[in-house]
Amino acid sequence: MASARVRPAGLELVEQLDGGVDRDGYLRVVAGTLTDLLGADFVGRVALDLRDRSAEVQRHPRGGRPGSDLARQLLALADDHPVVRSYRADRSRGLPAPRRLGDLATRAELLRCPAYVDLLRPGGAVDQLTIMTTRTAGGGRAWTVNRSEGEFTDRELAEAHALQPVLALLDRAVSTGVTAPPDGAAAIARLGLTAREVQVLRHVGTGATADAVARLLRISERTVRKHLENAYRKLDRHDRLLAVDRARELGILPAHPRPAG
Repeated sequence: MASARVRPAGLELVEQLDGGVDRDGYLRVVAGTLTDLLGADFVGRVALDLRDRSAEVQRHPRGGRPGSDLARQLLALADDHPVVRSYRADRSRGLPAPRRLGDLATRAELLRCPAYVDLLRPGGAVDQLTIMTTRTAGGGRAWTVNRSEGEFTDRELAEAHALQPVLALLDRAVSTGVTAPPDGAAAIARLGLTAREVQVLRHVGTGATADAVARLLRISERTVRKHLENAYRKLDRHDRLLAVDRARELGILPAHPRPAG
């Protein structure tokens, strides 16, 4: 199971960041975890906002072209980038699941794609796995896990998905200037909650019904109830109210939720 490797990796990640680090330290620690867990040649940290026409690209380990040059080129080629197009087309609520580049375009299509030919491949990203951590109206922030050869497996995709909620909470802490990662990140890793279970809990925590959550996430009500059942078991609570209260105590859910809408 993906959680067998992800849970200790998530806990170690939170422990290393406990007490706070600067942005370079944050990049180094998270990139190191992703490299070890997913077998990357290098890891990128990307922030993109197509409304404001702004972008930031950081790479670990450092090397190749300056991040500022990569950011300018990413902005110029964003409309053609398979991953950017996929995320922009995703209308589901919450964070979209991680994406493998090879699932979004065939090799022949990639070789006709300027974003791949002029940006990704020359930089060593022959294959790429993207994990979004923050979604905004104009784009968002994400980690890219890159390889010069060898496709990412289904297991590695599942591991990226399992680690996503921890990365999202840490990203929120760093971007808002919080010096220490929230307890919720450690709790998610310790309990082995999946990204979808956390997402469903967050909607339920605002008062949304299972039927409403199913419509928001475009999944069946039965699937929503199964995610809730798994979350209740991991939180060691037997009903919705107690599970939500426990998730708030652990920092997995906000203390003062906004109404569902």
